[in-house]
Amino acid sequence: MNSKIKLLLTLSIILNFLFAGLLIGNASKSLVHEKDDKNHFLEITKKLPPEKQKLVMAKFDALKSDRDETREKINKTRMEIAEILKAPEFDQKLYDRKISKMHRLYRGKAKKLAKSIKELAVDFTPEERAVLAEMLEKKHKKKWRKSEKH
Repeated sequence: MNSKIKLLLTLSIILNFLFAGLLIGNASKSLVHEKDDKNHFLEITKKLPPEKQKLVMAKFDALKSDRDETREKINKTRMEIAEILKAPEFDQKLYDRKISKMHRLYRGKAKKLAKSIKELAVDFTPEERAVLAEMLEKKHKKKWRKSEKH
């Protein structure tokens, strides 16, 4: 076999292994972080009395199911926006409507979270509200950490 072909084949194999490792590493990393975040959330809620823990978990479980539904709507809208951008003729009004829809969906998520926190905080002591604040701070720091990497 020609030495150039051997070299190209060897480089190709090495690059494929590196690429596969990168994909596997990123996939496992995201799964580990998601599990760590949930464990950290559970650790923070343990600072609350058992009845308050149940209230918080029930609220956040309800938010999670709603969040999944909203995420699907956001993803669908994002795909529609991509199709508008790919179209031969750019429809500015349709683009603006879809962007507005996506912003409404994001605002809706934020409002639901704020409303849930408010409903919990009304019946919590200052110390218990501090635990809620810690949960929000950790959630915000997690998002900030992700945005710093990009």
